[in-house]
Amino acid sequence: MDREIVAIDPDRCQRCGLCVEICPRGIISLGEESAGIKAPQRCILCGHCKGVCPEDAVIHYTLDPAEFGPVLPKERRPDSETLLSFFRSRRSIRFFKPEPVARPLLDKIIQAGRFIP
Repeated sequence: MDREIVAIDPDRCQRCGLCVEICPRGIISLGEESAGIKAPQRCILCGHCKGVCPEDAVIHYTLDPAEFGPVLPKERRPDSETLLSFFRSRRSIRFFKPEPVARPLLDKIIQAGRFIP
């Protein structure tokens, strides 16, 4: 039997349906008591379901839980104007320094790229 890679903790699940909506493979469904995984072998380990779950009810047995921060409460999320202003302030650098980039910084950049939409 294949080892389980993803599950939903029924004691934490509040049946909000966010995980069902976000799953790109459509493997999560809402049951009467909680969400459930109908085809765990089809999971691609994207972590979207864990990332949106406000109750942290999604369990990924092969992903590091420390990689997933809690979903920000609505009152702490930036409004659209603040977010747009932030995006517009971003600049690309086209002139590069000859010094190598430190490995910890490269690792941080790669991690950021994994979570950016």
